[in-house]
Amino acid sequence: MLTSRTNWKFNPNQLSTTLTQLKASGTPVLDLTESNPTHCQFEYLNAHQLLSPLTDSQNLCYEPDPKGKLEARKIVQNYYREKEIEVDLQNIFLTASTSEAYSFLFKLLVNPNERALIPQPSYPLFHFLADLNDVELVPYSLRHNGEAWQIDLKHLVAQCDSKTKAMILVHPNNPTGSFVKKDELKALVQVAKERSLALISDEVFSDYSFQEDEKRVGSLAGNASEVLTFTLSGISKILGLPQMKLAWIVADGPEPILKPLLERLELISDTYLSVNTPVQNALSSWFQLKNEIQKEIKTRVRNNYSFLEKQLEKNTLANLLPLEGGWYATMKIPNTKSEEEWTLEFLEQAHVYVHPGYFFDFAEEAYVVLSLLPPEKTFQEGVERILKRL
Repeated sequence: MLTSRTNWKFNPNQLSTTLTQLKASGTPVLDLTESNPTHCQFEYLNAHQLLSPLTDSQNLCYEPDPKGKLEARKIVQNYYREKEIEVDLQNIFLTASTSEAYSFLFKLLVNPNERALIPQPSYPLFHFLADLNDVELVPYSLRHNGEAWQIDLKHLVAQCDSKTKAMILVHPNNPTGSFVKKDELKALVQVAKERSLALISDEVFSDYSFQEDEKRVGSLAGNASEVLTFTLSGISKILGLPQMKLAWIVADGPEPILKPLLERLELISDTYLSVNTPVQNALSSWFQLKNEIQKEIKTRVRNNYSFLEKQLEKNTLANLLPLEGGWYATMKIPNTKSEEEWTLEFLEQAHVYVHPGYFFDFAEEAYVVLSLLPPEKTFQEGVERILKRL
């Protein structure tokens, strides 16, 4: 009666069971996995500023466009123009989320049981999206050389076969915070050309870099000359508004190949028409707050990361992996226990909840991943409790 694509394991693991039990008993838990900005006490979440555009009477008129309202797409186009990147207005497709954008692109590019390459480590949501679209994900490794993360190009090429149709880049990666470098992109484009692969670049965290780097790729948007490229982003991270549900796809590539794909992508979008009118109409007002919102989030993330760095200077049992951007920090801890044992100890004994590395498919142990979004007082106390357990 039920499909095999949703045949997932629903039994909670010991970590989530313990968390539920602690909360049920009324035990306060410091959650250092919290990546939902609306739960992190940011001042930009001002009801009047953010909600007043939603009361406009024009929201009562419904005039759907498969690609999204022209005015809203112009806002997205201007977002890239401010980065000195020119994108074609007709190549912008609004979606309700980047998850939906992935789903549309899987439907467009990958037949059932064909494959897409995905970085490892990476966010576990991809596996559910792939299952729902009958796509097989094949990991390619990100390697840490002690100073930075790098794409293992030899491993990536070895993972390709005749069923591989797309290559996913997460720029910067979640959770490693590593950006794709220019020399890496040059090699990836060559692989894509030789094997007729499309590139999908997930850039939701791209505005949250820690410092400038000339070796880093700015964005894959505008990469029109050589291979099919689809750049994803949205206001969940750019504006810290995940509840407002608006993202986009920017399509690029050689015109003879791109044109028929745009027609199909438009029909896919037209079938769902999932982006609501009020959010599209409010986009202009919200983007006027972009610098203010990002300044507050960046300050929080950098202050928490700086605190973590200073604490680990005093503790030789843990190492902080260098971070280029994003909202997460990765800490290597002693391999004297499994990640499961460590995170359970932190939760049960210190009442601090962190992600084990295996949640993000780290290839080895022991790592823990911490969100840098929680309020500074919460983050600092949580880190101090963890380090006392090492």
